[in-house]
Amino acid sequence: MERQFDSGWVGAGADDDLDRRLAAEAATDPFDLTRPHVMTALGPIAPDELGPTLAWERVAARPPEDPNPDLVLDDPNALLAELEDLYNAGGRGIVDATGPAAGRDAATAVWAAARAPVHVVLATGDGAPRQDDEDLAAAMIRELTVGIDGTAARAGAIVVDVPSGPPAPHEAATMRAAAAAALATGAPLLLWAPSGAPGALDLFEAAGVAPARVTVGGLDPKAGGDLAAILDRGAFVTLARGAAATAASDEALATLIARLLAVGLGGRLLLASGLHRRAHLRAYGGGPGWVGLMERLPLALMAAGLDAAAVRRLMSETPAQALTIGGRTE
Repeated sequence: MERQFDSGWVGAGADDDLDRRLAAEAATDPFDLTRPHVMTALGPIAPDELGPTLAWERVAARPPEDPNPDLVLDDPNALLAELEDLYNAGGRGIVDATGPAAGRDAATAVWAAARAPVHVVLATGDGAPRQDDEDLAAAMIRELTVGIDGTAARAGAIVVDVPSGPPAPHEAATMRAAAAAALATGAPLLLWAPSGAPGALDLFEAAGVAPARVTVGGLDPKAGGDLAAILDRGAFVTLARGAAATAASDEALATLIARLLAVGLGGRLLLASGLHRRAHLRAYGGGPGWVGLMERLPLALMAAGLDAAAVRRLMSETPAQALTIGGRTE
């Protein structure tokens, strides 16, 4: 049975419907989509409105085939509480890089986004395994321009899992479709690529997608040479803090970022918490929660030599640049 969420908020009258109010506001004050913007679950915003952002998270998900309940993040009230904690720690944006095949739960994400003081960016991506390139691309474009899973929420990015070896036929079709959707809409690509990122960048660049439209996640922060090579090509890289982060690991991550900045490669670095289980999130009774990065890593970055302006660029301006749609020249 499809779940139903209330459309209002505590204390609202029966005729005070939040969904209708948001739709009416959008109709009376339309955003010019030819302007540079970041597409959030509630609609487009100017890039400078995004603020400090966790650039690659798992926000709301119900994995279709994984029986592990720790991977099910589908409690709207828990998500709202986690987003409110993030806001109180200084966070203003979060990217849900969960694609359709990974069990993206758009209904839960949109419900919480409409009530939270944090911008939520959703992703489209891999679809049904037997779809061809054109069908996959059309599905992605529809989610980027019309809405996701029957909602009016549009995706703001395209997420692609990059295989470590030669891609299977469906994986290759997904990458071709993602390139076509990115070119058709201007949406950024998020590549989950613990390995295989250079070849994937080659493929997308050959299809016409500039590396500056691509963000690579999943890399080991210790692989400094690989990080430098990807950054040197003009792509963005998201570094995850991880669930087991300690003061020592924060110091090591901050030192790496400072070193990359010193050689001119740090301007395309983004940050994420790297948390993807209930056991990692405070609202589900775990920890350290999304606030862990916001509370601790900036201090480690400043101890490593970054000034406040550099930390702000890393946490606010660079995510906005990576997620901007429209009005860009590569």
